[in-house]
Amino acid sequence: GLETTVNVVPVIACKLPEGVDITNLSELSEAGGDLRLAAPADFATSVPLGAGVLSDVYDATFSEVITTADDEIAAAIETGDADCGVLSNIDPAMSAQSLVVLVDDRGAVPPQFVVPLFATDVATPELLSVLDSATALLNDPTVRALLKGTAIDKITTEVLVSSFLAAK
Repeated sequence: GLETTVNVVPVIACKLPEGVDITNLSELSEAGGDLRLAAPADFATSVPLGAGVLSDVYDATFSEVITTADDEIAAAIETGDADCGVLSNIDPAMSAQSLVVLVDDRGAVPPQFVVPLFATDVATPELLSVLDSATALLNDPTVRALLKGTAIDKITTEVLVSSFLAAK
């Protein structure tokens, strides 16, 4: 059989107010004091991306941290209750809302990776070649878009994968 494991990591994603133009976490030190953050209850002590890391590594603060259930963070940004949120790097809501994912320019959060897992009895050279090619195409925005296709747009996996591969 074949399975895929995705390493899920936290990111800060924002719908930035007019006049705020930041692209990475370091720039939060300049703009973060004017932004509201929706974050899970454990944000104060969370590792690898919590209040301590943002303060110590990026000198970043927010005007307000709004404790929000994980599955409601994207909605808090969409409704304007927060400007930014701590989300999973593959949360399809980020693609649906066109949120800006702030780049971890100092490498505090381990990178995301996709690992195909399979039984050795199915490991043919052809399969390994296909998996290598497909895995090379999967980055955070691509995985989010694919998940949005299934979770939000309700496209079947077969149609989505076929369309994705045909476009590549």
